[in-house]
Amino acid sequence: MNPRASLALLSCLLAAALAAGCGGGGGGGSPLPPSSGGGGSGAPPPPPQTSGQYLYVAHNYTVDIYALPLTSFSTPAFSISNLNDAVGLAFDANGDLYVTQIGGNASSLPGNSVAIFAPPFSASSTPAVVITNGLSAPRAVAVDASGNLYVGNGNDVIDVFTPPFSASSALATSFSTVGSATLPAGMGFDAKGNLYVANNFANDIDVFTPPFTSNSTAAYVIGNLSGAQDVAFDANGNLYVSYGNAIGVFTLPFSTSSAPAYTIGNLNGPYGIGFDKNGNLYVVNNATNTIMMFSPPFSASSAPAVTLTVSGSTPERLAIR
Repeated sequence: MNPRASLALLSCLLAAALAAGCGGGGGGGSPLPPSSGGGGSGAPPPPPQTSGQYLYVAHNYTVDIYALPLTSFSTPAFSISNLNDAVGLAFDANGDLYVTQIGGNASSLPGNSVAIFAPPFSASSTPAVVITNGLSAPRAVAVDASGNLYVGNGNDVIDVFTPPFSASSALATSFSTVGSATLPAGMGFDAKGNLYVANNFANDIDVFTPPFTSNSTAAYVIGNLSGAQDVAFDANGNLYVSYGNAIGVFTLPFSTSSAPAYTIGNLNGPYGIGFDKNGNLYVVNNATNTIMMFSPPFSASSAPAVTLTVSGSTPERLAIR
């Protein structure tokens, strides 16, 4: 064999050996498994947080927007400002943001209103629509699967508006919470379209079933929730209620005799609560200006994975999208 042929044969043999050793060559080898990152210790991975979502927190004058995942050093990506005592937050299926405003601040926006912001949001966002008709110190806000708007007022009335919305939107209907001086503070819908209203003064949750009319009365009331503030549901339909200095967790089925299966405690005036798409629970502590994030699975001994201290006026409610 001449020298050139020998050199060519050697090169081919070397290339084939390298390909087999690297798992290449048309699938002739197995790819290396991904590194465990834990040195084979068997330690569980850290709980997942959510990227691609944002946490919206209502303050007195602003809605602060934080990019997730949240850390103890997070700062707002930006804030929507010039609000008039913002309290409640909700999103519809199109991503429009609804903000209840009680009033009392120096603002160009009216109090006793719901301001509706259309995405994309920025520091210069202004409301596309502001609804005022019939509203009185509105706090709680929710939007159902059909896009209807529900507003809980300080006069213990739930007002309902149907889309499309405008500055002249009139009430479609309204109905009252159970009792007097109840102060609906937070609201939310379960997967069946039932409306849950957290009554701060009445220390309970009123549960209303559709269809909603002026004659609607609560199907049942879940009581013994001192200073109830807000409601949220996890992916399994379990009900979470912020009240006192705890989160009460209720498992299905619910009834007037329901009591928490357990409570997540050591909180400081929890107001707004909500979940991200990975099932992490976020809690606004109004008394200490903090936002806590808890990772599942939850129990009575759950401790926050993240605690963020926020600046400015005391935070109220939150929403995640």
